[in-house]
Amino acid sequence: AGVLIVTLLVGMVLQRTVTAPILGLARTVDTITASGDYSHEAQADYTGETGVLARAFNAMLREVRKRDHALMSANENLEQKVAARTQELE
Repeated sequence: AGVLIVTLLVGMVLQRTVTAPILGLARTVDTITASGDYSHEAQADYTGETGVLARAFNAMLREVRKRDHALMSANENLEQKVAARTQELE
């Protein structure tokens, strides 16, 4: 009976410290994938490897947002140049 109780306690600790954070990260990935909205971030207040993983994921998302912004700015600039050049040719 003692072994069963210890096993249950270890399982509960693992659930809270490992499984729950990873499932939370997976839910965030699913949300971003479904919506295409990269403004979401994973909960990153965990310690250990799961916290490192969540913070790295969030850093990657920030980089994606930064590149998206740069791409949109470049696209707008190109559209303005094309419009100006088209007007010159008319």
